[in-house]
Amino acid sequence: MTDSARNILEKFEALRAKLMDWSRHLSNLKLLINNCNRVISFVDTIDDRRGLFNTKAVLYAAVKRQLRTWLRYKKIILEKALYGESEQVW
Repeated sequence: MTDSARNILEKFEALRAKLMDWSRHLSNLKLLINNCNRVISFVDTIDDRRGLFNTKAVLYAAVKRQLRTWLRYKKIILEKALYGESEQVW
């Protein structure tokens, strides 16, 4: 195998490893976003049955704030993957 072919092979292997690592982090992010949506749905169900108490309102606001953060991270990760940047988001 020539040096140029070996270099290309090494670059593809490095790219494959980075893509696999990226996909694992994205899967974790999807799970966190899904869990946040479940909590929000649960709190909404409780709110439909009776008034939202202060502690539930605080929980609801905290979960919504965290969900916005994770969705922003997801957007940043997708943009970095699209433009080929390899920096960590967090």
